[in-house]
Amino acid sequence: MATGAPSTVSVPIEGALNFTSSVSLAGRFNPEACTFAVGDATALDTTALGQFDCVTAANLIDRLPAPRAFLTACAQLVKPGGVLVITSPYTWLKEFTPQNEWLGGGHPVVNADGTQQWATTFEALSAELTGPFELVHQSHMPFLIRETGRKNQFTFAHATVWKRK
Repeated sequence: MATGAPSTVSVPIEGALNFTSSVSLAGRFNPEACTFAVGDATALDTTALGQFDCVTAANLIDRLPAPRAFLTACAQLVKPGGVLVITSPYTWLKEFTPQNEWLGGGHPVVNADGTQQWATTFEALSAELTGPFELVHQSHMPFLIRETGRKNQFTFAHATVWKRK
């Protein structure tokens, strides 16, 4: 979407009833300065995608069947000096991720010396990312998911920003 050029979006009200709205980007946004690429997070082709200044995984890590493979690919996708942004409420569910693939959240983390310990998802993320990345910021990020005109989900995600070494 070009700056100022409107785009139409559909917003659910209830059942099959929706309303449409027109949205546009604010004036100082320069779309020519950005490049976006789409890849399958379950099978990232790092060679085809190349490297980026920023990779964002929003509400994704706990929905992947193999989150460690995704994090390994991110180490190749993020340029040295670039950032990896991960936000998640860490709601691990077996229907998305086999429990033995969970990063923390009730699954042990294997330490460098081979011992195991129970860990939170943040501790497990830190163990996986420390090496190629350095944690530079973390915060709690509220977000609202509108499902219908009368039903919303209000959640707090844990937002972490990792700088590629």
